[in-house]
Amino acid sequence: GRAAGLENGQPPPSPDSRPVDVWRGEFGKTYVDRNEVSEQRFAERRAMWQRVLDKVPAHELTSLVEVGANIGLNLRALGSLTDARMVALEPNPIARDRLRADGVVAENDILDGDATAIRRRGGRPRLHMWRAHPCTAQRT
Repeated sequence: GRAAGLENGQPPPSPDSRPVDVWRGEFGKTYVDRNEVSEQRFAERRAMWQRVLDKVPAHELTSLVEVGANIGLNLRALGSLTDARMVALEPNPIARDRLRADGVVAENDILDGDATAIRRRGGRPRLHMWRAHPCTAQRT
């Protein structure tokens, strides 16, 4: 049998080894440093999101939240396609500073956190952007 509190025979990860903490640390910093906003990357993201938004009635699109926004490549592209409110949920302080400095979204819409921070009145979020792919959010 399995001991109480163990998953797959392994103890649960300590709070300081959660994946989100990796993104808040040195790895996340170097990831921000490696990301560049270029015309080509912007054009590719914009074309991808245009195909997605072509299938969404404009009146239904009032806000978008990108979980793990980093420097906001998706939000930059989406901002050129829709007037919907854009929210960046990002655990890395350096990435949040970059979002602010570049004016990607409104200051109040740059939030510190990860997917566990999402709450929506009356149910679950309707659409999340995760690794640049739209997917239906499932409540766990």
